[in-house]
Amino acid sequence: MKKRLLIKYFIMCVLLILICSSGMSGARADQISDLEDEVSENEKKYDKIQKELDELEKAKDNLENYISELNDATAQIEAVLDDLELQIQQKDNQIKDAQAKIAVIDKKLEIQYENMKLRIKYLYVIFSSGNIGQIFERMEYVSAITEYDKEQMDDYKANLLDAKNIKAELENEKAKLDTLLADEETQRLQLEKTMEEAKENIASHKEQIDVAIKKAEAIEEEIEADKNTIEKLKEEEERRKQEEERRKQELANGTVNKIPYQKLDGDIKRMAAIIWCEARGESYEGQVAVGTVVMNR
Repeated sequence: MKKRLLIKYFIMCVLLILICSSGMSGARADQISDLEDEVSENEKKYDKIQKELDELEKAKDNLENYISELNDATAQIEAVLDDLELQIQQKDNQIKDAQAKIAVIDKKLEIQYENMKLRIKYLYVIFSSGNIGQIFERMEYVSAITEYDKEQMDDYKANLLDAKNIKAELENEKAKLDTLLADEETQRLQLEKTMEEAKENIASHKEQIDVAIKKAEAIEEEIEADKNTIEKLKEEEERRKQEEERRKQELANGTVNKIPYQKLDGDIKRMAAIIWCEARGESYEGQVAVGTVVMNR
């Protein structure tokens, strides 16, 4: 009679353990499901970050190409600036030459004017001396001198006017060159500013890329860790199913073999779950006794 009661009690305990194991299986399935959802969500985040990385890399490459184009444009402007500066220097030299020529012509005019005054005094002396016959004889000589002075003065004045016109034209051309130089310099400065802004944007993109890479690596590690956990949980679940199948087979055959205890991953958690299922309302000593029975199985 006692033997039957013991067997009945043992079978009830085994059935209770199976029921509790079934509950643990459901909890493990929920945990696996939650982890798989987390992996799926992290994979979406990872894909999104990878897309952002691609866009950032593309933007950075575009900026680098833009800077290369700006460098080419700057080189062209600098070549134009060098050419303009050379032309301006040439104009300055030409203006200096024209100014020197004007100074020479002014000096000649001054000398010619002084000579004319001397000749006028001389002619006055000629006309004031002698009789009328002598004066008429000298008039041809006086006319020749006067004509020579007039031609010299006209020639000097024409040369002076030409020199001044040339100088004015050179100064006008130099002013235009100065304007072109100022415009090109403004463009060069604007290109330099644009280039600096592009370099700052590249630096900003690089920082964003570094941050995104670190985020992607962290998410990738988290995904790998979750997958490893899922794999372990699935392995534990498979072992539990095999053990449950074996126990069912033993119960069906009416034999219960004593299996030596082998420590497995998660044994402590499983022991705690069994004690909670079987003796959560018992005292500490009662819970210890249940655990001892389970160990002895």
